[in-house]
Amino acid sequence: MSEVLREEYTFYIKLGGVRAEIACEKEGDELRVVSSYTPEEYRGRGLATKIMKEVVAYTKKNNLDIVPECSFAVHYCSEHEC
Repeated sequence: MSEVLREEYTFYIKLGGVRAEIACEKEGDELRVVSSYTPEEYRGRGLATKIMKEVVAYTKKNNLDIVPECSFAVHYCSEHEC
């Protein structure tokens, strides 16, 4: 699998001409996880989970509170430490 990259507050993995991504918005000391997307042909491979792990690591490194808003992030944070 490819590495997780970041453009401002969007974390993503390049998949040829498309990408799987998790978009966030920073507000004060919070990083809100607002959406996630994986192209249909790449779903079920753990890409969103890999990206979300990087989002969580970024928030810890930068002393930010994570606020899961999209359904994937809510589910992920209900099963993992966020």
